[in-house]
Amino acid sequence: MSSQTLPVERVRSRTAPGRSTIVDRSRAISGRALRVDAARETRMQPAIERLLVMLSPHDGHHDVATRAQLLGSGASVRRAVILTSGLSECQRVFRQIPLSRRNRAAGPDVDTTLRVLNASSLADRISVETRERAADVRRLATESDLVLAGRRRTLAGLFTPLGTDARRVLRRTRTPLLVVARKPQGPHRRVLVATDLETDISPAVAWARRVAPEAAVTLLHVYRGLFEGKLQGAGVPEQQIMSHRLGAQQEAALGMAALLEQHDPETTSRALLAHGLAVSDVVRRAGELDADLIVVVRRNHSWWIEALGASVSFEIAKRADRDVLVVHEAASATSDTAPDGVK
Repeated sequence: MSSQTLPVERVRSRTAPGRSTIVDRSRAISGRALRVDAARETRMQPAIERLLVMLSPHDGHHDVATRAQLLGSGASVRRAVILTSGLSECQRVFRQIPLSRRNRAAGPDVDTTLRVLNASSLADRISVETRERAADVRRLATESDLVLAGRRRTLAGLFTPLGTDARRVLRRTRTPLLVVARKPQGPHRRVLVATDLETDISPAVAWARRVAPEAAVTLLHVYRGLFEGKLQGAGVPEQQIMSHRLGAQQEAALGMAALLEQHDPETTSRALLAHGLAVSDVVRRAGELDADLIVVVRRNHSWWIEALGASVSFEIAKRADRDVLVVHEAASATSDTAPDGVK
């Protein structure tokens, strides 16, 4: 799909259904160019009092450690707790094999990663704990401001699933979880915040600024006409479906304009409307925009919604090929039956 930049008030007459629309708030809302003082933004961000870094032999622990170092140097981290898993019997046997005969593709082990962290700028703020039981993860995550975790490595072509501990943090705590999906190339520079225009995204934007204080933040809403898929399956003429889709686009544009008015003009740089399916199009748009961090709001904590594939935040965290920050909606606004914060 192609993209075009238009003031929000002109979306009705000029944008064809099915095309993505960028709402440039410098023209549509504030009427002036955005000027964000990165140094001032960095100073204004509250400190991360306690960062929990979960290292597992199967979950890209070296990438997680690298991201923790970057956060420690770029953001204000007061204390970091490194949580490691105890070795299984198979792993103990594996470690008895001479290093030269091990599979080099396995990369550095957790002990090596710990030594790297202890030699980093976080060294004087690190404490190390070993995970003995599942309750340890929940306790430490609840006591922390932010949790870092990797994603389990699988065969090429398969979705990379979240590990057991990462899923436990998402379901049983309300601590934000940053899933590190690939080797960090530096601090996050381009952040994509997904919204359904109904869920409060203030926590998502605030955490995006805390994790990536110097990044450009883009809002994304993926819209779709009501029962659009069923209309196509029922053989409704394409012209009527396009008209139905245009109505959904107009409604989305108005909703995005209202959302932008609720936030400080300096917190986000632009907003994007895209037609499609929430999970796949959020992931695809992030790639097109070369975003290095996706931020989503989680509204439910039900395991069966995840099992049915209906949890948008969980599916994005599982499928995206870039880092994903999952922030929980305020408890007072959360409903067990409500969908996640992306449509």
